[in-house]
Amino acid sequence: MPLLKILKIHKGQIGIWKIDEKEINSNQLNPTPSEYHPKVFTYKSNHKIMQVLSARLLAQELLPDHQLLKNKLGKPYLNPDTLSISISNDQDLVAMIVNSEKCGIDIQTPKRKIFKIKKKFINKDDFSYDGNNEDLLWTWCAKESMYKIFGIPEIFFKDHLKIKVINENTLYGECIHEKYLFSCQLNKLKINNHFLVYTSNFETN
Repeated sequence: MPLLKILKIHKGQIGIWKIDEKEINSNQLNPTPSEYHPKVFTYKSNHKIMQVLSARLLAQELLPDHQLLKNKLGKPYLNPDTLSISISNDQDLVAMIVNSEKCGIDIQTPKRKIFKIKKKFINKDDFSYDGNNEDLLWTWCAKESMYKIFGIPEIFFKDHLKIKVINENTLYGECIHEKYLFSCQLNKLKINNHFLVYTSNFETN
C-alpha cells in the first residue's frame, strides 16, 4: 500500500505517500480530467507524472469530498475551499498537509548538498547562519514550508524569512515582508530518513 502513514496534528492531518509505479494501475493512468496538473500526461519525466498522480491519490485518501486544484502560480487549493493544503515531494515520497488554518509543508532528502546554495537563502538572523549541513537542511525545509503558506514570488527566503530554535523538534519562523507579515511554529520530523517540516500556529502580525 503506497500510503505510508497519516499523522493527526492540531487542526488537521498529514499524509505520506510512497511512490510505487507498479501500484498505479492502468485505470489510474488514464487521463481523467483534473484541474491539478491537467496536462500531466504530456510531461516528459515519467517520475514527475508519478509524483502528480500520487499527489492526486493521496488527496483522494485524505479528502474524498474535496477536489484538488492549483492556481496560476502552481499553489494547490481545494474545492470546496474549507481547508488549506500544501504538498511537497522528494524522490519517492509525497507529503501533504491539510489544515483549518493556513499551512505549508516541505520534505527533502538528506543527500541534497544544501551548503552550496547557503548564501541564497540564509540570513544573519537565522539560527543556522554558522550551522552545519543538517541545520541548513532544516532551515531550507522550514523556509520552503513558510513560503508555501502563500506561494507568492514576492517573498524571498533570504530577505523576508527568519528562523529561530524553540527546542530540539521545533523552530519558530517569522516573515517580515511588509505585505505578508506573519509568524508560525515549524515542526521537524524524520520520515524514512527524509527531513520534513510543517507549519502550525499561523498568526498574522
